[in-house]
Amino acid sequence: MTLALDVAQQALQHLPKLKRFWVGLSGGIDSSVLLHLCHTTCPKHIQLKAIHVNHGLSPNADQWQRHCQSVCKKLGVELITVDVAVNEQGKGIEDAARQARWKAYEEVIGGAKGLVEHELLVLGHHADDQAETLLLNLLRGSGLRGAQGMSHFTQRQIFSVFRPMLNIEKTAIVDYARHYGLNWVDDESNQDVYFRRNFLRQEIFPTLVKQWPAYASTMGRFCQNMQALNSVVDEWLQEDLVKVLDNDKLNLDVLSQWSLHRQKQILLYWLQQSTHYAPPASQLNEFVRQINSSKEADVGRCELRFSKWALIQSKRHLELIQQTQLDVTAFHYVWDDLSKPIAVPEISAQLTSDAANDLSNSPLLIRPPKINEVVTVRSRVGGERAWPSYRGKANSLKKIYQEMGVPNWLRETTPLIFYDQELVCAVGQFVDRRFLSNETESLQFTLQPLEN
Repeated sequence: MTLALDVAQQALQHLPKLKRFWVGLSGGIDSSVLLHLCHTTCPKHIQLKAIHVNHGLSPNADQWQRHCQSVCKKLGVELITVDVAVNEQGKGIEDAARQARWKAYEEVIGGAKGLVEHELLVLGHHADDQAETLLLNLLRGSGLRGAQGMSHFTQRQIFSVFRPMLNIEKTAIVDYARHYGLNWVDDESNQDVYFRRNFLRQEIFPTLVKQWPAYASTMGRFCQNMQALNSVVDEWLQEDLVKVLDNDKLNLDVLSQWSLHRQKQILLYWLQQSTHYAPPASQLNEFVRQINSSKEADVGRCELRFSKWALIQSKRHLELIQQTQLDVTAFHYVWDDLSKPIAVPEISAQLTSDAANDLSNSPLLIRPPKINEVVTVRSRVGGERAWPSYRGKANSLKKIYQEMGVPNWLRETTPLIFYDQELVCAVGQFVDRRFLSNETESLQFTLQPLEN
């Protein structure tokens, strides 16, 4: 046997407190070998689970799912299956399927019972996959990050990703599967050279191997060199980012002191660190041009949308928010019982009412509603007036937001609380002085993420 790989031992070098493996299992030969390796090497204190994503793109998709269920049952490994809808929406089918798969991984692992600090998703990419990825990235005109290919170990928001077979060639994986008598499924779409990865696999690499038989390991070594170089660049960018960050926002006055090329790299680094996605280069270039030509009065004029995220200008700062915060549906709810949270799904949040004895240090406590007062939670519709505690007189909500520097997008997503028809507060922004209280039965309203 040419394949001797202690997956668990390698993973523990990265995450010494590792408690759980999640294996991405398609049912193909690569993930089948990976599952067998994990099952063989995983110590008893590490829980092993598998995730199968059914894309529904093949007439054999349900058969593949049943195969994965059968394999996991024999090994005694818990399998979670997820059906996804692949929506191209202007993307290629491969990219759309990949995004749906990653979303499924995030939902399964993020929603797992007993979510632990060190969750690890293990994937079966190998050296031949790395060579394909590198060449595809270069043919797209990718920069340094694309030239580094896939990494053995990466950290995402909810979990880490580990690719233990990235230096192992396909031939060794096939030998391993045959040696242990493993069964696997074959995706018929892998033979369709319409897809670019398949074209490389079927048409290009069989010719390349005749002149460069070790092309996969050589290209893998190139990726490792690029990863080492990229880590040094990231250290420099992190130093720049610390200088330009201002309470989770980017300070445009500091950013604009550097060259356009450096600005782009800082933005790209920040976005990838924060979202694990990157906008297309053409959009990023145009966005950088716009923010360098904008003036302080152009609040919210510059905007860049990518994936599910949006990068927007707020005076002389850049803010990163989810696109759902820009396209908010109007809402209006009656809050009958303040002792219970009220959900506001339009902004993916919930409101809670906290008693003063828990928040005695807060300077902005609110009197409870009177017995006959109806409490409502609404979005802004226009024409509202308030008298914030810091002002000498009342004014329109629009003027108040302007003088407070509240960005346009936040104005639409900030819940307004009313007692009958009187505006009590804009949650997280201000309290109307007419409803301030220093009594022990006072309240404070808090906005929290909506619980699943």
